[in-house]
Amino acid sequence: MNEKLKAAYEGFGGENIFDVPLQKLNHTVLDYLNMKKNTLVKPEFRLLGCMDDGVPGKSIGLGGPGIVLAYLAGKRQGKTGWQAVLDGFDTAALVLGGEIDAVSSHEGCGACGIIYGFLSGEEQQQFAHSDDLGITFAKELAGKLGAAYKHIPMDGMTRPQKVHTARLVFYAGPEQFNIDYCMPNGLAFIVSRGILEKLADKTFAAETGMFLLETACKIATGESGLGGLATAASPFVIVPVGGNKIPLPVLQKESREVAGKFPGNVAVLEGFTF
Repeated sequence: MNEKLKAAYEGFGGENIFDVPLQKLNHTVLDYLNMKKNTLVKPEFRLLGCMDDGVPGKSIGLGGPGIVLAYLAGKRQGKTGWQAVLDGFDTAALVLGGEIDAVSSHEGCGACGIIYGFLSGEEQQQFAHSDDLGITFAKELAGKLGAAYKHIPMDGMTRPQKVHTARLVFYAGPEQFNIDYCMPNGLAFIVSRGILEKLADKTFAAETGMFLLETACKIATGESGLGGLATAASPFVIVPVGGNKIPLPVLQKESREVAGKFPGNVAVLEGFTF
């Protein structure tokens, strides 16, 4: 592990599992999750958060506070920029309705930065910065759903500023998936594929899930993440988790399709079902 990630793990209480051989990693991760199996998929507090490895408490992980889903839904309707987000808002609300107690935004949100980059210069001027875009969206979504809202500052994250410490991304089939009481801090992204099955258009659900999964892999293997540490011997790994809404074989297939875009850097574990 390089010094950047070593310092991050020591500073945030994470346990280093980079030395676990790849062939044993699936079993190691399953052991962690089984420690608190009941609260894993049936959390007492249901929080929508970014899929970011540093966002604590989330049981549903989507890009930003659901803003990537909204944008993609609006884009599918032929809209662009901020209008795409607005037109996709009801789709995000439909997917998340009845499923959450609170919506969170967070400081330094990369997903919001991606969507901010899709806005025109004039549209960007409506917001002080990309985080402001996420805050605006999260507050509106929370109000629509009758949920609480919270913003997570950088000192409330379980990773350092500008450093992603994850070695894993859970591609989760259960509607809710809270790893806080099972896994070391900052160890994993969460992409909530199962919640997307509420969409009537199953092709769009799969495309959105894989877009988010690919984004997590880009971040994790980039210079703000593992960088050169993501190798064939010690890759960033996708962990498919079958659940009540989508079976494990489907998640394995989608995971392998995404991993194929990162040859030598990303691997797919066999996964398991909860």
